[in-house]
Amino acid sequence: MAELSEPTSRLHTAYHRYLPPLVFLLIVAWAVILRFVKYHPPIGTYIAVLAFGAVIVTLWPPEGRWSKVCWLLVFAGFLIFEVRNLYDDRNEHDAQ
Repeated sequence: MAELSEPTSRLHTAYHRYLPPLVFLLIVAWAVILRFVKYHPPIGTYIAVLAFGAVIVTLWPPEGRWSKVCWLLVFAGFLIFEVRNLYDDRNEHDAQ
């Protein structure tokens, strides 16, 4: 039997090296889109996405320092999006 001392699959490498910065760049792109388009998803959408991200990080914890930083920035981004979404929704209802 082969020893499983450290996982070296392509998926493992891709996850730990490329997924955190890719998700961070997607968050930045989404922020730019939201800046120019007046759209906000239903309340709680960003919390659900944040929970899904927490599941991913719990099942496959980041190994490197930069991966951890990227995930923290992603979580902070979703938190900011949700708070902004709450204020936008409140302002929209107050205007009615």
